[in-house]
Amino acid sequence: MVTRRAAVASIALGVSALAVDIGAFRRVEVDRATEVDVTGDSYAYLGLSGFHAGEPASYTNRFTGQAVVTLDSMEPSLELDVGVTGSYEDTPVSFTLDEGETMEVELRADVDDVDVLVQASYPDAYIELSRSYEVPEATGVELVADVRAVGGSGRYEWGLENTGGRAATVTSVGVSCTSNSEADRVDSNRILNLEGESIADNPMEIESGCGYVNRVPVDSFTVEPLNDGGEERVLEFDRFMRPPGSPGPPHADMRGEDVTVSIGFQDGSTRSFELEDD
Repeated sequence: MVTRRAAVASIALGVSALAVDIGAFRRVEVDRATEVDVTGDSYAYLGLSGFHAGEPASYTNRFTGQAVVTLDSMEPSLELDVGVTGSYEDTPVSFTLDEGETMEVELRADVDDVDVLVQASYPDAYIELSRSYEVPEATGVELVADVRAVGGSGRYEWGLENTGGRAATVTSVGVSCTSNSEADRVDSNRILNLEGESIADNPMEIESGCGYVNRVPVDSFTVEPLNDGGEERVLEFDRFMRPPGSPGPPHADMRGEDVTVSIGFQDGSTRSFELEDD
């Protein structure tokens, strides 16, 4: 049996090309005198992280030279967003990593978990391994474009729909930013409404500078997939408020204002959307 320590030593001493089975990695090939660290995902020359839904999948090149990374899967519904740009592609997908560079990749699929084959080609080495990833609920949920400020009342309507293939359950909501500098929180007797029913008890504070989001727990609700009979879920921030003691009305006029909302899901994943009232 070849241990990981022995595998590293063997690779360092290698002949013109060497392939070994080392458990975590399915296949490693290197040229003479090339040393590849295969001791684990966190510290290996091809560093991997983000196997759970609440953290982004990422790939880091810790080896010498540029890597060409290819991701593939037997799961037909899997789509990957390389660089988290909002643009998803069917597998296989490829991207390059310079020395020290990290790439984040977002996954969406109609299943809870998916196995991904990872291949990395270097000028003097080749690595192949397989990893299982949790698919975030958040990636199937989209903002419905219909955003509306209700007069000058401080109320602000918006909606969500699920374009994925499985249900997503919302457990928290917060506001991280708004273009209205007078709005410092969402606060009223109802806070947040879902189709006319109050689902939140705690005010949503809005930090100045838009650098922090205070998501508050909500009565959980499910956004069912459209292709399975699901419909838009209509939400309303009950009232955006101005700082206490400000002259004039207590609520902030949100007509024509933008709002960045952050949503937390049951599996720990999150998603942010920019709401624009036209």
